Amino acid sequence: MGIKMSQFKYNGEVKSIKDYSEIMKENISCCYCGVPITYVRDHKRDIVENQVSIPAYFRLRNKETHKDDCDFITLNRIKKIYAKCSDNNEIMTKIDNKYIVRLHLVRDNFNDIKNGVTTEGGKITKAESQPTREYIKKGDMSVYLSTINEIMRLRNDIEYENDLKNSLFLTFYNTKEKKYDEISWKNFFIEYNKEDYYKAHQNILRKKVFYPICFSGCAKTIEDKKENFDWYSIKCYSIKSNNHYIAFSILFNDYNIFQKYKDIKDKNFIVYGGQHYAKETAQYLNISTKIYSVDQILLLN
Repeated sequence: MGIKMSQFKYNGEVKSIKDYSEIMKENISCCYCGVPITYVRDHKRDIVENQVSIPAYFRLRNKETHKDDCDFITLNRIKKIYAKCSDNNEIMTKIDNKYIVRLHLVRDNFNDIKNGVTTEGGKITKAESQPTREYIKKGDMSVYLSTINEIMRLRNDIEYENDLKNSLFLTFYNTKEKKYDEISWKNFFIEYNKEDYYKAHQNILRKKVFYPICFSGCAKTIEDKKENFDWYSIKCYSIKSNNHYIAFSILFNDYNIFQKYKDIKDKNFIVYGGQHYAKETAQYLNISTKIYSVDQILLLN
């Protein structure tokens, strides 16, 4: 278990994955702590309309573990993310040995809600002593999305979700019940496969999703606004699920986002969206999410 590695050490030198060759395979190690590692080849995954490229990486050999201070230990990465924003408990906080990310909606209007939370026996409950909000404050936007990007990158880099869900917890302020709800990783991070996409579609269609979600995907097209549709859109290659195709798209009305991602075709990405929509037709299960900042998309290649 652990984090996928893109660097390695060979004969005392740190090298990039592009420098790897098979003659090195018995003598490669973690570039930080020196434990033996192994090479995993790149491969393709079929997504009906396209094949998604899964890049090569290094992983631990069987029964090996990183040394305690290694940067490729998931918990050490979490600690570094927390250290960058530990003075802002609206973004991330720590309770005992649990690191808690407070999810927020990102909109073009920033509504502040004056409530509060505290803890009782390790559980997050309502109180009046600290500010809470459903939306991120405009002044915190840059740091918040930087933190979310690091978390998306970390989730993409780990081999097993359990490495995260035992240390990093996700919460979202429920304005109706006036408390923080814990959001499970399986309902927050949607892998680019038919099982995760189908479940996300059904949850959104049934209005069970009121919090931000991360979708992973591969871009097929980016489209300009149309006369009868005032949104730019990034559309993914669709996924076949039983008798339907699941089609996912990202909607936005900021021209700066369109300009930044105009060459996104065939790029793998993760997007952090806050307003989700689902529709079912005879042939398609459609999902869309809205974004308002260029930093809500993380490109992976």
